[in-house]
Amino acid sequence: MTTQLDAALAGPDGAVHPQLVTLRDLLLTDYTPTQIQHRCKHSEWVQLVGDLADAGGDITHAHLDALPPQNHVRLLRHMLVATGALELRSVLTDMVDPWLQHFLADQRPEVSALMRPYAAWSVLRRARHRHARGLDSPSSHKYVRTRITVAAQFLTWLDTRAVTLSNATQSDVDLWLSQGASTRHRVRDFLQWAYTAGHTTDLTAPWLGREGLPSRVLADNTRWALLRRCVHENTVALELRVAGSLVLLYGHIPTRIVELTRDDITSDGQHRFLTLAARPVLLPPALADLVDQLAEQDSRTTPGRKPWLFPGARRGSHRDAGALTKLLNIELGIFVRPARGAALCDLAAELPSPVLADVLGISTSAAARWSTLAARDWTGYIAARTHTVSELPKPDSSR
Repeated sequence: MTTQLDAALAGPDGAVHPQLVTLRDLLLTDYTPTQIQHRCKHSEWVQLVGDLADAGGDITHAHLDALPPQNHVRLLRHMLVATGALELRSVLTDMVDPWLQHFLADQRPEVSALMRPYAAWSVLRRARHRHARGLDSPSSHKYVRTRITVAAQFLTWLDTRAVTLSNATQSDVDLWLSQGASTRHRVRDFLQWAYTAGHTTDLTAPWLGREGLPSRVLADNTRWALLRRCVHENTVALELRVAGSLVLLYGHIPTRIVELTRDDITSDGQHRFLTLAARPVLLPPALADLVDQLAEQDSRTTPGRKPWLFPGARRGSHRDAGALTKLLNIELGIFVRPARGAALCDLAAELPSPVLADVLGISTSAAARWSTLAARDWTGYIAARTHTVSELPKPDSSR
């Protein structure tokens, strides 16, 4: 078995490639001989790293960037970064740049000519600026790719109607939006850029984030029925029960749920808390028990690895948020958008928007919109806070 693995990772001289020694040790530690044998024969990423090793020379990100952005290429990059063979790069560089290169190569020249400056000077520029400020999320690359893909789809659709972007009208935009999924509303960003760059007239698409909020809110009886399933249905995977409860109770989205760690769980001796944003949130006893059980499932602490509450299949990574979202829908019937809307409406009816924003880590403007939807006026609360502060003793200026 060791001989087979060494041969798979060997360079032209027959020895294991120097950059792959740590990867070899990892495979021998984490997998059984049968699993290693299977990977050497059938895993595309093992075969790919073998080809790179056999070619000789250093293995670099550039080698992987030149390949189609398929799953086995992404998995190999992850393994090489995790074992120190390659340096860590931003998610945008790893997940967007190689994809964009291949995506544009498949487009018509007219589409590529518009997509290149739009991607480089609008979408990617803003995404990298947010990354530099630490404001991006694990799904940033998906939003970037979606905006570029949707814009290209819109241009292709216009071409099928023998309409150019410069001649497109608002009626064309409205018709295209009405014939597809809500994701098409992401074309709003491209239309704004195209107008500023002088490629089209002032066209627009409704912003996906603010339209139709009331229709996307789950009914109370449905929400509580789903929550009961999460708490009591033992046949459902524990991680789905916990994740579903966090969506239904606190409006916490999967991209943030999967980033929770065991360190986010705290206790004061009587109650258990979970830090969702900046502050710990009190957990109901039934949910606290589920969270404790989930934490105990993988309680091992490995140096250099975060103690993820939702560990992923890849070494050192957390659960994929997109896969978790799909499972919540399939296994529990929980659609995140309406479930989250119901939770935020409920919380906004009990908390002033500044507190809601602080506890859940959402923007103050978003919290204010949910408070408006919940039809609550918190001016009385603000006045009470102001009155209380005014009664506090003033500091002694003589000190």
